[in-house]
Amino acid sequence: MKLYIAALISLLLVFSACSDSSQPQEQTLNAISNEVVIVSTQEAQSYSWSQVSGVKVVLIDSQKQSMSFIAPVVTKDTELVFEVLYTVTTVLNTVNIKTEKVKVIVHPLELLTDKNTTIPTDNNTTIPTNPLKSIALSISNNSLNIETNTTLNAIATYEDNTTKDITQEVKWISTDSNAIQISKHQLQAKKETNIILRAKLNTVTSNAVALEIYKEINGHKLPPLPNQVINNSTLLGIDSNSNGVRDDVERKIYAVYKRPIEQAYMMQDAKIYPHILENPIETATSEEFEKEHWDTATCNGYLMSQDIEILKPVDFMENSYFNTKERMRVYIEFNEASSGGVYHIPLPRDDNKENCDFNVTKMLEIE
Repeated sequence: MKLYIAALISLLLVFSACSDSSQPQEQTLNAISNEVVIVSTQEAQSYSWSQVSGVKVVLIDSQKQSMSFIAPVVTKDTELVFEVLYTVTTVLNTVNIKTEKVKVIVHPLELLTDKNTTIPTDNNTTIPTNPLKSIALSISNNSLNIETNTTLNAIATYEDNTTKDITQEVKWISTDSNAIQISKHQLQAKKETNIILRAKLNTVTSNAVALEIYKEINGHKLPPLPNQVINNSTLLGIDSNSNGVRDDVERKIYAVYKRPIEQAYMMQDAKIYPHILENPIETATSEEFEKEHWDTATCNGYLMSQDIEILKPVDFMENSYFNTKERMRVYIEFNEASSGGVYHIPLPRDDNKENCDFNVTKMLEIE
């Protein structure tokens, strides 16, 4: 009887863990143009927010429970859709990835009521004859590479509708003060992150502006560093810029390989490996996969003929892409399915720069 009860409890626990719906939940929010919108999900261990559709916005705190952004200025109701992946630990101590979608309907500015508040006064306060009514903050470029600059302008409007540039008088309010450095009208990006910035003078605070700060290497904009738990909880991981290379692998390529032509080749090579993780059995015998592999190999052969040798690309890819037990298990499954097959091996005469998916001639010119 005890064994039976224990088995029944175990079965119920397994059913509870597996019966959790895999269908994405969805909530709908309303927002007004140019306001800060905060979107939250349930409490979990780790998070990864991304935008699925709509006018592109800068996401703030995309790896936290609550993500925020500034609603774009629109002339009609506009739909933005966001998705969050988060990890949930079950009663069996297994980590599950859950998905939730959030729809935000952004309404035009005309629906915005006057949010300006009057300056509080008391019997001992002198009311200014021309009090400050609002501050309009603008930024010339809201997407910056680290160590590059952009121009800020804070324009005050007073009760008599006169205006004045108060950029050098305001106090700056940032979600991460270490991410930027401001001197007069110039803002310099110092840290790879996204922030919201406001200007404040006396009791009046400006509108919020969003700033994306990214890292660029040899003209290539790197994707943000992904949440490690979320990234390693699935076989394919996170590819936020949808270029066919997992974000952590892409960043590693540009950190390890220094020459632009090496980086370009390794990015081409890296696009092969998601196919293995997605469907190892079919990929092992796929003619399309064999062609991709052939193109990459003959491209490498051409580079070698130009005295450009890529250092250990196979070792790099194996260590980078198959970096978890589950990914390694799939890779072993792929190799077993490939065993006994007949494959073409490129010879020196097969070298072909046309099989490189980047402009080899241009890359060689800058070497």
